Amino acid sequence: MSEYFSNIVSGLKSFTKGLQLTMQHFNNRKKLVATLQYPHEKWPIPERNIGFELEEYNVIRSRLEVDIEDCIGCLKCERACPVDCIKIETIKPPKGGDFDCGVTTNGTQKKMLVPRFSIDMTECMFCNLCVFPCPEECIYMVGGPNSSKHEIEYEFAARERSPLIFEFAVATEKEIIAAGGIDYLNKKKGIVPDEKPKEVKSTLKKTEPKLNFEAVNAFTDRMTRALAKKAFTAGARAGSDAATVATQVKSALVDADKFLPEYESIIENIASSPLMTSAGPTTELKAKPASGPDIKLLNSITDKMVRGTAKKAFMAAKRAGKDGAGISDDIKKALTDAGKLTDEVIAILKSFSVPGNSEVSNESSVASAPDIKKLNSIEDKMVRGLAKKSFMAAKRAKSSAADTVAHILKDLKEADKLTADLEDIVKSIVPDTVDATPAPKTEFNLDIKKLNSIEDKMVRGLAKKSFMAAKRAKNSAADTVTNILNDLKEADKLTPDLEIIVKSIAPDTVAATQAPKTEFNLDIKKLNLIEDKMIRGMAKKAFMAAKRAASTPEETVAQIEAVLKENDKLIDEVQTTVKSLLENES
Repeated sequence: MSEYFSNIVSGLKSFTKGLQLTMQHFNNRKKLVATLQYPHEKWPIPERNIGFELEEYNVIRSRLEVDIEDCIGCLKCERACPVDCIKIETIKPPKGGDFDCGVTTNGTQKKMLVPRFSIDMTECMFCNLCVFPCPEECIYMVGGPNSSKHEIEYEFAARERSPLIFEFAVATEKEIIAAGGIDYLNKKKGIVPDEKPKEVKSTLKKTEPKLNFEAVNAFTDRMTRALAKKAFTAGARAGSDAATVATQVKSALVDADKFLPEYESIIENIASSPLMTSAGPTTELKAKPASGPDIKLLNSITDKMVRGTAKKAFMAAKRAGKDGAGISDDIKKALTDAGKLTDEVIAILKSFSVPGNSEVSNESSVASAPDIKKLNSIEDKMVRGLAKKSFMAAKRAKSSAADTVAHILKDLKEADKLTADLEDIVKSIVPDTVDATPAPKTEFNLDIKKLNSIEDKMVRGLAKKSFMAAKRAKNSAADTVTNILNDLKEADKLTPDLEIIVKSIAPDTVAATQAPKTEFNLDIKKLNLIEDKMIRGMAKKAFMAAKRAASTPEETVAQIEAVLKENDKLIDEVQTTVKSLLENES
């Protein structure tokens, strides 16, 4: 009884203490309240100390900021964004205009005006992928290592979406118009431009005068040629004469430490050549330049470094207007200076001085027309790849059919892969090189689907592989069947049943002693009377195998019974059902 009353007293004390605490918070709710009235009240942000300074963070995920003064409008950040939250529009001022797009803090001359650069932070996934490709580092995430540019924003919440779409472009309407963006403004305002009447073009074509770079193209070095063209263009547009332009070109090359003594003749040629091409109506077709050596002949050079050096010298000599002998001499000089001249290159360059050599080689190669597809009959992938690689090398060198065959056989022999069968296949790529002793192959249509009746997957795959090899070699029907049987025999997989199936792919090769098979229509639905699912499935599988092999009704029934007997499933009821297939056969 005393315990009962003590529990009541304890409960009253607990209730009184709780009530006192509640009244204390009620009377001092402003002082003791635990709820923060955000956003009117905010907790102060504590200083972070994780062992190193905030500026040393490698990556910090926060709001994106753009220094639009440094943006060149390359669109790399827009393309890198995986959610398309960055939208950029650019305007390229017309050539010859005086509008200056400005210079970035890195000293890069801007070539486009950026009238729009917006980032929708409601779609941003803070992946930071847009920051890395920027060449001017004008887009970044605030805070962290970028605190010197912009302090971190811990919160930028809003009740609507519009305040979270940040627009960084500052281009005014006057700047857009000055940069030639009138069409851009009209499109933004929804103004449809009036259709201009189509002008009837004169049938007589007129050509405007263009800068004559013929003399400047004599510079073989690419960078030197580019500097010379830039100085040439600036002088010609300024209205200077040829001598002054030549002096400017020389000064530009000297300032860039690119001028060599042998360039004096080129400078003199620039001074004596007209700066502009002649203008006027063109009524005659341009005369085609005399045919010279084909650069494709250099593709037969095996060493990549040598081939690249030779092609570079080829193009430089061709721009200088040299003939085949001159091109050959320049290539030899370039390779000699690089210590790369070999007997292989000398043999190729001899054809450069022979007029029409490339045309002759083309005619001979077209006449022989070797067929690379015939190499597909080589079963070994490595050997087939080696043969095709040698074939393509000979083709690039525009070798004749006989040389192509000899080249392939040589490469296979060096790799210790040449056999009598491979030699026959290689020789077959050109019809006139094939030995006349083999018998002509007869046309036929073999049915590979008949091999599907082979139940063993491994045996079926082996047979089909042999079939496709014979098909690539374009063997006759009899040879195809013989090859399949030989491959199965070598693998110790050949049985009398398999021999019948293989021979069935070509009807003309089936033994004449075999009795002709009669047409029949067996009803597989009769096997549904077998109650046991396993037995019924085995019976139907044997039925379909016999059907694929085009067996007679009697053979089909015998085959089903044999399968069931092997699995000890042939009982009297099942045997009666199987034999019922022969009833009412039409």
